[in-house]
Amino acid sequence: MAYHIAVFFVETTIAPVKFILNIRTCMHNIGNALTLARGISTIVMLTLINSFSVQSNAHADTKSWSLDNVLETPKWLSISGSSRIRYETLDEQFRAGGNGDDQIMVFRTNLLALVTWEQWNFAFELLDSRQAHADDSTKISSGDVNPLDVLQLYAKWNYFSDENSNSSLKLGRFTIDVGSRRLVGRNKFRNAINAFTGVDWQKDFASGEEIRAFYTLPVQRLPGEFERRKRNRTEGDKQDTEVSFWGAYYKLPRSALLSWQSNTEIFYFGLNENDTHNRPTRNRDIHTIGGRVFKSKAKRQFDYQFEGAYQFGESRASTAASDREDLDHRAFFARAELGYSFDAMWSPRFVGQIDYASGDDNPNDGDNNRFDTLFGLRRFDFGPVGIYGPFSRANIVSPGVRLLLKPNPVVSMLLAHRAYWLASDRDAWVAAGVRDPQGDSGTYLGQQLEGKLRWDIVPNNISWEFGAAYYFKSGFAQDAPNANDEGDSNFVYSQLTFSF
Repeated sequence: MAYHIAVFFVETTIAPVKFILNIRTCMHNIGNALTLARGISTIVMLTLINSFSVQSNAHADTKSWSLDNVLETPKWLSISGSSRIRYETLDEQFRAGGNGDDQIMVFRTNLLALVTWEQWNFAFELLDSRQAHADDSTKISSGDVNPLDVLQLYAKWNYFSDENSNSSLKLGRFTIDVGSRRLVGRNKFRNAINAFTGVDWQKDFASGEEIRAFYTLPVQRLPGEFERRKRNRTEGDKQDTEVSFWGAYYKLPRSALLSWQSNTEIFYFGLNENDTHNRPTRNRDIHTIGGRVFKSKAKRQFDYQFEGAYQFGESRASTAASDREDLDHRAFFARAELGYSFDAMWSPRFVGQIDYASGDDNPNDGDNNRFDTLFGLRRFDFGPVGIYGPFSRANIVSPGVRLLLKPNPVVSMLLAHRAYWLASDRDAWVAAGVRDPQGDSGTYLGQQLEGKLRWDIVPNNISWEFGAAYYFKSGFAQDAPNANDEGDSNFVYSQLTFSF
């Protein structure tokens, strides 16, 4: 495959940079190559399972391998990356209008070069996210397919304010993790990753206090058309000046507000977007304020987490070009969690949790009360995403429990159960696109069982993960006017990751 790097445009309010990545030719016989890769991966998975019980402890002591050591890079240069392959299969569709079973294989490879020079860091990261085996009924989004493009390209100035603090200023295209990552974060499970172009300032204190502020233009992942995604067509990502996202974050010194070894964060996010000639939006002009109080887990101790956020501003009910009505946006989200870590065999940790995200109480009152999760992640709260992902942080009430186990240093397990209700019976079950505007179908959605096994075969280099989720549909999920009439949904995935 021959690649030609032409021009890629990074737009900020401070400095414009242009750099578009374009692929001239594609690999011949890519379909055969992907089929072969799937077969090889299946063999590898079976081999790993057979050798699991006798080799896991031995691999725990295996020395990790790095690209820097192999290339003997100088101290000022670091090159790293990862390559992941995952197979997903979904039996019985839950989305409105969906039918039958589905499967997909997704590939994600990233390569990061980091240059350090005195007080400066320069980063350049490529990301290639592709799929195979999707058909015309497969829900492929920009979260699944984003062929070869620039994920990060930034300069970072690290400077010391005084002996008790240090600061940094980042400019360019980058990824963002803030707080719990429920409102903005770098995706781990999802095949494609959120990126932003702009400026990001941070200041860290020896006391644990942190201050952060940023202003960005969210990067629009391309291609946008289904057929081009299905064929893994390459198209340079871009940011639109009609969409801006900014925020501020403050982490208090540990003893500043609460005792009990608590950590306290407060945050603010702003999002403004407008329609463009080729991309309709919900014209969101919303502001989100909130905070989180939490205690980190420790053996023979309780840990907890309480997070909440309130949104206000304006938004529209849909992205339809015919929808021109600006609604008053008033919504909120809350989460509570209590856990306990036992000092026992397999290091069990038990967690009880509940999430609430408001829904739109009345579709005809001129208000929009549905919470908007912005650029947040949901896999660690609501289960696997990809071609699955029936639940999101919008119009939802969900209590649940989870049990985490660690049989040895390289193996971890998760068992989880959650029940789901709609917060508003007249608003949509957002992830499924199902709605009863009259509110006659109730609010109960059903229950989900989830299990996950992760094995670090060679720590820091090779890991294998297997997961499954079973969704027992009930109530609204069966009775709403446009609900899918198929049975319970079950989802299974298996992935292998190489890090270097």
